[in-house]
Amino acid sequence: MSISKEIFDELMVLDKEFEDNSIISLKENWTKDIKSITTRDKFQLDYRSNKIEIRKYSFNHRTRTSVVLLRYCSLKRHTNPDGKVFDGAHIHIFCEGYDDKIAFSVKDILGIDPETSSKETVLASILDYCHIRKNSIQTTMEIE
Repeated sequence: MSISKEIFDELMVLDKEFEDNSIISLKENWTKDIKSITTRDKFQLDYRSNKIEIRKYSFNHRTRTSVVLLRYCSLKRHTNPDGKVFDGAHIHIFCEGYDDKIAFSVKDILGIDPETSSKETVLASILDYCHIRKNSIQTTMEIE
């Protein structure tokens, strides 16, 4: 299933909040349900970390179960369809016709340096970019 650029733009600017107020822990993998504050749209945010290489992790912001709106990858090589290569942290944003296959610079999109930013900083920047209210969860985030 895919969506149009217009629908993507509409979904991204919606103010959202987590459906529960549980503590976000960055010690284990999770999926959190998210809802729009103004519409009936539902979303998910996934966190996956590699147990062997602890610096390797990802965040996925999804809707309609399988449509990836944004995906952050910390330590993975990626080549865009145009041949541009990312060695290290990059961020995928939905593009019509390519879904989430195109990556961008983390600095350009989130305004942070992925080399010096903690997982908490990356998550906070993603929540801001995706219009997900941070105050709907406890701000204590644990990290290994």
